[in-house]
Amino acid sequence: YLTSATFYRLRIVDFDGSFEYSSIVGLSPLIDDELNVFPNPVGDYLNVASANELIYSLVDQRGQRIQSGTINASKIDLSLLKPGVYYLKLGTHKLRKVIKK
Repeated sequence: YLTSATFYRLRIVDFDGSFEYSSIVGLSPLIDDELNVFPNPVGDYLNVASANELIYSLVDQRGQRIQSGTINASKIDLSLLKPGVYYLKLGTHKLRKVIKK
């Protein structure tokens, strides 16, 4: 999840050791003012407030889905999860890192 603009370019090296650089490419942060996920770190319940209904999935660090559903303004019960880092996928393009304490 990007929080600020990021720029990169590739250094392309040939077999004879010569090289050239690609053009610079910029990535913009994913900003959604109509989406709020709090608190983080989270205890037992994660609040999600969105202007639109979203399909969500909560996955662990290995990418295994823990739970999923549809939300727009509700709480997600995390009380049965062990402390650790999880990722909340919202819709198709939004990803939030969630720390369970």
